[in-house]
Amino acid sequence: MANDGPPSGVPGEDGPDQPPLPMGTMVIRTWNEPHRTPGFRARMTYSHSPTAEPETTYTVDPEEVVDTVRRWLLPHTETQSQS
Repeated sequence: MANDGPPSGVPGEDGPDQPPLPMGTMVIRTWNEPHRTPGFRARMTYSHSPTAEPETTYTVDPEEVVDTVRRWLLPHTETQSQS
């Protein structure tokens, strides 16, 4: 993670014949509300491209956080494995 260059997949970086790799951002915030059952809370804000409108999801289930991350990563990992 010591790379200060631009992220891979920036349009035009890989040459005119190469489609840009998908890029996205996901931010996960978790916290605990001690007087609630369950106390776990999470907010996930994510998009699948730099120009897409972000989506936000809230949950009280840690497994839903993991499932959402897996679904969000799927388009990124499929493109890389097909290259």
